[in-house]
Amino acid sequence: EAGTSDLILAEKDVTTTDISGTSPGAVELEFKHLLSQVAFEFKNGFTNGYQVKITGLKFNVPNKATYSYQGTDYAWGTPATPVDKSYTENIDDVFANGTKLSEYNFVIPQDNSSIKASFTVTVYDTDGSTVVATKNYTSDKAVSLATGTTTNPAEGSNVWTPGYKYKYTATIDATILSDVLFPIQFKVTSVEGWKVPTGGNTDLTLNN
Repeated sequence: EAGTSDLILAEKDVTTTDISGTSPGAVELEFKHLLSQVAFEFKNGFTNGYQVKITGLKFNVPNKATYSYQGTDYAWGTPATPVDKSYTENIDDVFANGTKLSEYNFVIPQDNSSIKASFTVTVYDTDGSTVVATKNYTSDKAVSLATGTTTNPAEGSNVWTPGYKYKYTATIDATILSDVLFPIQFKVTSVEGWKVPTGGNTDLTLNN
């Protein structure tokens, strides 16, 4: 069951090592990682000093499976029913610039084409006291974690591979919040003309 601990395997065919005689050779062991790692990085893309906070970060992922010897190699079985995994460490603080990176989370290697992450974005003014906008990337707005073919093409499309670390990066700025964060616009509807006081102009009296 994938959780917060790494899982490694030591492999060696002892028949290839000479363990006979008075000075047997050492059995060489090769350790390898069985799990994949996933992390989330959020960048504050505002240039006006707005502050950003990410809350409720989690993704729905099958986190239990059997690892066994199959044929000529060890392999993971099909992961069990997905569960919501909450990972909020190092994320839910307001930050004015730079980035926030979650902890790396151990996951069972698997197809990630249908796995999604959800979280809420809250934007504050420059002193972090007033909420400017809030957007929920939850339910039907959850974000796909499919990696495509560019991350590790040798293993095929949309696959988390054993021993690999995957970092998902999102930039929070006015572009992605365009449906909840609107600019203030001004439109001239009329220009009032100059008026003359009742009674006309006022004579200026000059002293002799």
